[in-house]
Amino acid sequence: MSMGGGGSIQGMIVSLRNNKKLLRKRNPFQRKHRFEKLRKDYIKASSGRVESGKLSSAELKVIREKVIRLNRQEAFKSAGYATIGILIVALLVIALVNESIANQKELDRKVLEEKTEQYLYYVTDGDTWFEKGHWNNAIFQYLLAKEIFPKEYDINYRLALAYASKCKFENTSCNNAREQLLLIEETFPNKAELVSIKQMLQD
Repeated sequence: MSMGGGGSIQGMIVSLRNNKKLLRKRNPFQRKHRFEKLRKDYIKASSGRVESGKLSSAELKVIREKVIRLNRQEAFKSAGYATIGILIVALLVIALVNESIANQKELDRKVLEEKTEQYLYYVTDGDTWFEKGHWNNAIFQYLLAKEIFPKEYDINYRLALAYASKCKFENTSCNNAREQLLLIEETFPNKAELVSIKQMLQD
């Protein structure tokens, strides 16, 4: 019996050893298999190929609505950016136009100032020659002043008076005096001081 018992124990030991050998042979294979599966899953996921089951109609509808909503949001953003861009461009254009208008007004003011200064110089110099009885010099300066402001009453009156004075005292330029007087009466009627020029031409 001792031999039989010993044989049974020996058999159990052998059986355990064999089982351990089988476990050692199986476990590395299973670990390797799991590792390979994880590696393949990672490669698929990293390359954008994720295994998934077929989506239901409800899930597809949710995804479609989300995509539409995102596209609409992007469209609104694009429209907003475009509107802001247009407003900025419009403001810049308005600023440039206003600056151009302001520059033009300043230029016109300077030109008018220079023309007025030159006009007054010719009138003043003409008056000086008129007072001395130098009718030709006075007329010459008055004509220069009239080129600057041709519709100004004062210069037209001075020119008519100078022509009339030359007509009276030198008996020349009488036609010029009458033409100038007629021009003044058409443009500036009912001027009382024109009566004296008429009398000079009638004498």
